[in-house]
Amino acid sequence: MKKTVKFTALAAASTLAISMVGIVNAPASLAAAKPKVCLALDTGGIDDHSFNASAWAGAQSVQNKATVSYVVADANNPDYTGEVKSLVDAKCDLIIGVGFLITSAIDAAGITPLMDPAEALKNGAAMDSWRQMISAQGGDPDAALPVAKEKHVVTATESGEIIEMNALAVGISAWRLGAGRSRQGEAVQAGAGIEIHAKPGEQIQAGAPLFTLHTDEAPRFERALAALEGAVRISSTGEKVERLPLILEKITG
Repeated sequence: MKKTVKFTALAAASTLAISMVGIVNAPASLAAAKPKVCLALDTGGIDDHSFNASAWAGAQSVQNKATVSYVVADANNPDYTGEVKSLVDAKCDLIIGVGFLITSAIDAAGITPLMDPAEALKNGAAMDSWRQMISAQGGDPDAALPVAKEKHVVTATESGEIIEMNALAVGISAWRLGAGRSRQGEAVQAGAGIEIHAKPGEQIQAGAPLFTLHTDEAPRFERALAALEGAVRISSTGEKVERLPLILEKITG
């Protein structure tokens, strides 16, 4: 039975090889021989400037340790299960699925996973691989995270229970602080972002910290704060939060 590593988009977030994580965790017999490592990618292709591109760039960086290749799902008629099965037929030693949609395809193909992301997070294997990935790039996994030069605290204007928090508004605010880009090639501030001190369903007192905004450039605060106007609703009438389910719907092919 072929061994497969299942990765969600979250697990693919590093720019180092997703395949390299698999090789680190692979049985000794795979690591010793120069295994055939195959990537099952989503419809964006290898130049999607996102997870596919990161995974393929990483796979290429370990070509001295493995033979690497990939297949990309058809954008017009994606067949993720067929995509994975084609890699099994190609006798790949290690198959890596990049993206949420490919996870169910791996299960449907009847392949035994080498490592499931949920289990890897629980048992510490994910952190071990993450540290190995940083070290492999010449980094220090124990180094302190970047800290922004400027910060601004947003406090609650009233007391009560937080009923709503607009995620889009918070995201736009973080982007305006320098945590994201509007076009390819723009610089991103590693220390920019928003700390959320209280969440929907929690009680908060007027004047208590709600957000802390971080950026290297103080003039960015004005537009970031504008994005947060009306983003949070607090109620003292006993109104309760209407929570959405974590998974709205599962679409199967």
